[in-house]
Amino acid sequence: MAEPGRGPKAFTLACVVLYMNMTVLVSAQEGMLQGGCGDTQRSDGVADPHGCKRTGSFGIPRGMASNSAQAAEWCYLRCERLEGCNFISISVSQQDCSWYRHCRLDRLKQNPVVTDIVSASARQRSAAAEALAKARCRVDKEGSSHKRVRMLNASSLNHAILSYGSRWPHLVSRLRSGAPVAMGVIGASVAQNAGCLTQPGKRCMHMSGQTRSTRTGWAVRMLQKINQSYPHHGHRIHNAAADATSADSMLKCLSTHLPPQLDLVIIEFGSMAPFMKPELASIEGMVRSLLASYPLSEIVILSVHQWCEQSDAGDPLFYRDGEQLGVLAGSPWERVEQETLRVCRAYQVIGRF
Repeated sequence: MAEPGRGPKAFTLACVVLYMNMTVLVSAQEGMLQGGCGDTQRSDGVADPHGCKRTGSFGIPRGMASNSAQAAEWCYLRCERLEGCNFISISVSQQDCSWYRHCRLDRLKQNPVVTDIVSASARQRSAAAEALAKARCRVDKEGSSHKRVRMLNASSLNHAILSYGSRWPHLVSRLRSGAPVAMGVIGASVAQNAGCLTQPGKRCMHMSGQTRSTRTGWAVRMLQKINQSYPHHGHRIHNAAADATSADSMLKCLSTHLPPQLDLVIIEFGSMAPFMKPELASIEGMVRSLLASYPLSEIVILSVHQWCEQSDAGDPLFYRDGEQLGVLAGSPWERVEQETLRVCRAYQVIGRF
């Protein structure tokens, strides 16, 4: 039994300390609410350091245990590195920073023993931090083959677009008139990954996004964007791409791969740069054939830089916002890119790099 008079005073003092810590924490971090999102295990933070699962927990450094504002800031910053961290719960007394994919802030759990738990929504991550977090989880799930992929945010990509010729007049005119549009995709594996919707048995259907087991290809996402502003049940994608196929091989039987009418044709053969003929005549041949077959169609050429190869860094690398994207001089990618630029200028088609 505790000495007379000591127990209640100690209990009161402890409550005051906890209450003061909680008060400072709430005032230091606007939007925090009293209560926790749920139970977590400290071991989860070790087993899942990148936050790929549903919940996790990390220990707040000892040096911050007496400063609730610093502890909260540390937890917020730690959360920005975790792919699944959408909500946080903090207890300074337990030196605990817990994170959650899902949390009902209107139904937070109160702990009668640990009374200083507060919770809040995570800060919005930058596009670069979001991509890095997702890439780290892909490494954990799929292995080291994804470790060195370089990623670009939207601003850097916009700096990489070069355009020659018209600004999509035929395509825009059809959309505004309420007519359906047909999109054709030609290329190798990168173009296969554009996805398709109505081509059973073709690999591009793996990128249709129509079920939970499939991902959504970039052409399918483009069509989804078009449907947001110009919905029509007749919009179509015709994906004629074939893995490991050069432009020269596709050019020999181009008419057998595409329908008789297209409003937009996207060409992607830059990924096959090391296997294209030295004279690169197939690039111009492809554009000339398409212009002859689809004189009103918009033509977009996608190029692939050599940085799509692996670098030596452990984590995914990021170009800085607005940084000029380069390609190794004298490489197959540079030769394809220079020839593509020449063809785009000569025929006034749109090029994207």
